[in-house]
Amino acid sequence: DGPVISGNIGDEITHTFAEAGIYTISVTAMGAAIETTTYTEEFEVTAIEAPLASAPNPPSRQDIDVVSIYSGAYLDISGVDFYPNWGQSTTYTEIEIEGDNIIQYGNLNYQGIDFSATPIDVSNMEFLHLDIWTADENNAKISPISSGPNETAYDLNLTAQEWISFDIPISYFTDQNPLVDFTDIIQFKFDGDPAGGTIFVDNLYFYRESSAPFNDGLLTNGDFEAGSDPWIVGVDDNSPVTVVTDSGNTYYSVDVTAAGNPWDVNMSQKVNIIADETYTLVFDAWSDTNRAIISGIGLSGDPWSNTVESVNITPTRTTYSLTLVAAGFGAPDARVIFDMGAEVGMVNIDNVSLFLGAGPFDDGLLTNGDFEAGSDFWIIGVDDNSPVTVVTDSGNTYYSVDVTAAGNPWDVNMSQKVEIIQGQTYTLTYDAWSDTNRAIISGIGLSGDPWSSTTESVSITPTRTTYTQTLEATDFGAIDARVIFDMGAEIGQVNIDNVSLTAN
Repeated sequence: DGPVISGNIGDEITHTFAEAGIYTISVTAMGAAIETTTYTEEFEVTAIEAPLASAPNPPSRQDIDVVSIYSGAYLDISGVDFYPNWGQSTTYTEIEIEGDNIIQYGNLNYQGIDFSATPIDVSNMEFLHLDIWTADENNAKISPISSGPNETAYDLNLTAQEWISFDIPISYFTDQNPLVDFTDIIQFKFDGDPAGGTIFVDNLYFYRESSAPFNDGLLTNGDFEAGSDPWIVGVDDNSPVTVVTDSGNTYYSVDVTAAGNPWDVNMSQKVNIIADETYTLVFDAWSDTNRAIISGIGLSGDPWSNTVESVNITPTRTTYSLTLVAAGFGAPDARVIFDMGAEVGMVNIDNVSLFLGAGPFDDGLLTNGDFEAGSDFWIIGVDDNSPVTVVTDSGNTYYSVDVTAAGNPWDVNMSQKVEIIQGQTYTLTYDAWSDTNRAIISGIGLSGDPWSSTTESVSITPTRTTYTQTLEATDFGAIDARVIFDMGAEIGQVNIDNVSLTAN
């Protein structure tokens, strides 16, 4: 049995076969005025010439941690020519699979990707990533090129009929050829090895590992980088779960070999759940097959009240987000629940977060803008060794200072260093409140001489209020520029929370 495809006589009908083999096709012609006729014939599908599934989805990253040339997940740079005339015999087209655009280079001898009119500085990135699929047994090479031109190649060892992901350290290229300048990358080059094959390319970008701490919200060790603690099997505090470490990343993993009750294979973390509140549960999950798991929140004892959902996971690592209401239940020792025993197959889970309300705070280009990681990345003045003071009230952490004597605005200061690009316009958003009516100065600027900045005076009150500023870095920019809050000119408490900086 197979799919039934219908069409009008004279129409062209197509079908993509998942694998090569012998197939039987039956064609049935029918109509109101003629007798139904069926024609059957066997034929052989000899090769799959293009991928049937899209490339793996790139993980979520902050904009500051990635420079994308071609991907559907990140903002790509502008001014890229994917088919410059370098005298090559390679053909170029762009195809779409499952809503994902993919580059196809056929008859590949060599092929350039050119953005020399707008060179990119990726010297602060750590890896070059790309995904490649081929129907052939051929391999390929990739070379990032800087002005000069200077280049060096990396061998891409491919496997036919599979997407292969590469994460190439930038140091590989600089070790092979120190003249390759990653402050001034202008092109890429692909070489066929040997020439004449076809490759499909997706998710070509530079990235670095995020310096931001993982935000697990109300949970502890949601990214499992501290091992299994405090994740447990069921509700037994003395039964830690099993975690694995692969390529430096630690995550929960279990292989369910026999199907039974969903709770027969379980992972939980106890956490305070407030009755009738809404929560957002976010996690990454993947398997070695298509299967379902149950996830949600609930009590860790009788009457075991809970709010859960069935989530279908696949071999592709995917981020899932669930909105859950603790309808009629709550307890200090409630829990996040993952029940996995009802179906066979591997279950891998990572980066679990639980948030009260709609979800995690987006601090844009900043790190720890909601101060939930304490004072990390926030400093006094420009001294990296002088962290600011934060307080925690009713589970919320924020910056707080009491100015008892008026002086220069910068005498009481909070900053975070961040790359600011000259000529770029930014939006700075934050919450602020005081114990009186007073002003503060906020904006963006340099962290060293000549101290150029764009700032505004903002009047704050005892009412917590969200303030938004549009700021242009007209005549300054630097990798170690900063967001500025100067508060020393007037007396009174200053509280600041949920600071976000985005590029317009």
